[in-house]
Amino acid sequence: MVQLAIAEGDGGHFGRMAAAQPTLGFGAASRSASGRLVHAICELRRSRQQFFPRKLLGDGMWDVLLRLYAAHLDQHRLSISKLTRETGIAATTVLRWLAALDQSGLIERTDDPNDYRRVFVELSDSGADAMNRFFAASGTHAIFI
Repeated sequence: MVQLAIAEGDGGHFGRMAAAQPTLGFGAASRSASGRLVHAICELRRSRQQFFPRKLLGDGMWDVLLRLYAAHLDQHRLSISKLTRETGIAATTVLRWLAALDQSGLIERTDDPNDYRRVFVELSDSGADAMNRFFAASGTHAIFI
């Protein structure tokens, strides 16, 4: 479980959440996203499956984008198989969504030169820019995605 604590402007609501690790602060000095924040959001979104049937949750493509954005912020690439494991989404579905994201110019695929079976996927410059703009515009409300 992850606690998200908002340092300013939350009226104290998030400060009453159950304590857990890690705590991610949002303050005036920290408005941009970090890999750690995006990973925590992904885990929170995935933890919803403990309470609701997956078919009611939707937004799997957003989960894929969040994982790719976290990898971008952490400055590493994800293989498609690792992306599938991290999102908990069927490989065929992830591949279909990656095709749509690729067609939109939001991701780039790179063959692994050491293993012809593996393909890495990462946000393109325009994909990273779109995610950066989204998180900048969302500010502290990003925890609600």
